[in-house]
Amino acid sequence: MVNTFFILIICVFKQKNMLWLSKGNKYKRSYLTMSKNEMHPRFCGMCGNPLGNDDKFCDKCGHPVAPTTKGAEGTATGVTTLAKESMATGANPTPSRLSSSAKKQLKLPHQLGKIQLSSIKRNWLIGAGVVILIVGIFTYLHLQNNAKPSQQEIKSAEQQTSQPTASATSDQTSANSLWSAQQAKQLDEFIQSWSPTMHQSYEAYDGRHELSTATGPKYPKDLAREQVDGQTNQLGLSKDGNGKYAYNVVAIYNSNNSKRPLPSRITYFFCYHNGQPVVLVDETRDGEPSAHPTQNADVAANFNRIANAHK
Repeated sequence: MVNTFFILIICVFKQKNMLWLSKGNKYKRSYLTMSKNEMHPRFCGMCGNPLGNDDKFCDKCGHPVAPTTKGAEGTATGVTTLAKESMATGANPTPSRLSSSAKKQLKLPHQLGKIQLSSIKRNWLIGAGVVILIVGIFTYLHLQNNAKPSQQEIKSAEQQTSQPTASATSDQTSANSLWSAQQAKQLDEFIQSWSPTMHQSYEAYDGRHELSTATGPKYPKDLAREQVDGQTNQLGLSKDGNGKYAYNVVAIYNSNNSKRPLPSRITYFFCYHNGQPVVLVDETRDGEPSAHPTQNADVAANFNRIANAHK
């Protein structure tokens, strides 16, 4: 686009200067085709005032002049003595005897053509200067635009900067986590192999659907109601074992009993308390739900084994 603009400017200046040249040639051609009468105008012999071909008296001083006639060769014969001298010598009338207005009139057409040619040269220089200035401005702007990074480059740089930060944060979180998906899988395998020995069937909280018990409480919804040592709001869900609760629960398993007394249930809460693995159990049938550390040695020992295997 910039190159097209420069070419357009050059064409405009070229066309304009050709017009000026044609005007200069016009002056030259008109000078070459002039007659002798036009090349040697009439002047007053007294004051040098320019005269018309039909003037009989000078408009300025009133001096009478002879009328103009044409000879066989078409030359002016009735001009004043001053004009005759100029025709005989082939020179312009004596400048000392001419007025300022007469001197101005003595500028021949070829002199006007020379003036036009010098004007064309000056205009060419001005035009070239303008073009150079415009080229310089556009070159500077182009370099400035190339020096500035694009929005895509800025965004890419920000992403590259943020990726190591996010990776470092992820690594730090992984290093600080107490519980993982692999450990959750190992715990589930243990419960499924251990429960038949107890003649029980356990259902795990899957992270999406509420885990219902035969006595009414639903988990994790009712974790806040669960009492530990007579206090509520002690339990809360945690994905990695860390959290703000006294007991950060990483897994919940419940078994609704089919034997009397009914209704009855056994609910295990696998937690981290002060960074240490703890298993709480709730077997309440009525009243507010209440949990305490399990007395089942197999459950406590295997959870402790799985939890410590991560360290």
